[in-house]
Amino acid sequence: MAHEWLQAHQQLGYRVSKSQKMAFENWIKVYRGDPGIALSDVINTDVFLKDFDDPLFYKLFDGVREDSEPDPIKFGHQIVNFYYRKNINPQTKTIVFSNGLTFKHAETLYNEFHRLIGISFGIGTNLTNDWEHDPLNIVIKMISCNGEPVAKISNSPGKGMCESPEFVSYLKSVYKID
Repeated sequence: MAHEWLQAHQQLGYRVSKSQKMAFENWIKVYRGDPGIALSDVINTDVFLKDFDDPLFYKLFDGVREDSEPDPIKFGHQIVNFYYRKNINPQTKTIVFSNGLTFKHAETLYNEFHRLIGISFGIGTNLTNDWEHDPLNIVIKMISCNGEPVAKISNSPGKGMCESPEFVSYLKSVYKID
């Protein structure tokens, strides 16, 4: 699941407060639950978990992908505890960690979580950029859909993306984000 899928739903005719849930529902309709990893960071983790808190989602999706959490260990435990509260064995679910990973960081996450939940890693930039220079930040995100702005607010400062400060402000007010 790409950020653009969730961002587009902000301007596909749904109420913005329901756009993320509609993105999950439409993903299920299109992909019939396969692949079943839900992206957690277009708004932020708290909003994601609120919208994901529906048995249709947390039972059907195979897990979640973390892509901008400043503290992935905290995030991982938050997800494990979410599944426990839903009476779901977290070992039947997966977290895909993919936020600027290095092999060393992936090893740390593996050691923390491999007994608690299924884990996988998306090591992108640092898989091929293993030299001493900082990698370029060349991630592309959607900035509009149907001629209207869309946004990624994110968990990490600097990872958000939107050309309309007014739309970001609107999203933050809808989701009650400071």
